[in-house]
Amino acid sequence: MKGVFNKRPPTSRYTQMWDVNIVLNYVKTLSLSSITLKDLTIKLCMLMALTSAQRCQTLYLFNIDDMECVGDVYTFHLKEHIKQSRPSYKVAPVVFHRFSEENLCVVRTLETYLHRTAAFRNDSKLFLSFIKPHRAVSKDTIGRWIKICMIRSGLDVALYKPHSTRSASVSKAKAKSLPIESIMAQAGWTAPSTFTVFYDMPIVQDNFSKTYSHAVLS
Repeated sequence: MKGVFNKRPPTSRYTQMWDVNIVLNYVKTLSLSSITLKDLTIKLCMLMALTSAQRCQTLYLFNIDDMECVGDVYTFHLKEHIKQSRPSYKVAPVVFHRFSEENLCVVRTLETYLHRTAAFRNDSKLFLSFIKPHRAVSKDTIGRWIKICMIRSGLDVALYKPHSTRSASVSKAKAKSLPIESIMAQAGWTAPSTFTVFYDMPIVQDNFSKTYSHAVLS
């Protein structure tokens, strides 16, 4: 097995990555003052994926019973296992910070979503279907919502899958000169090689802080 590993070492699916600004330019057009529930849901999914550098699985696990709000910061504590869970690894909470531009602010979008879903909410899972009876959705549905946002933004979804938001996010953070330690902590990695081998990509159409999310959004 070691010989096979050495002959065919693991490599990334991608050789270059889409520019986060392409998606953000679309997301900005979805004004929170006049947005449909469907578009609000899609917008929140994408902003959470980009500003947290988390997988669809983690977004699926977000639970409002395990959500904490202190000032301009919302924190989701994860009570279930995620992909990198193991006996020696403690899963860190996922934290979202308020951003100055309202139509790119994940916290403002989250607050709007919680308000809009409060009347029919019948599950503590954060993400609910925008179609009656508004049940909690699967991680595959969250992936489809992210794919819809990518399509609307003009990305080639035959080339880039919904999971690519993770690579796009961390590549943008690196381009904004965030320390590798901050990127690893945000994404939940313990080895720098995970980032350099699988996620650190040159950004297509390069358009080149205080918090990780601000670096991705700015």
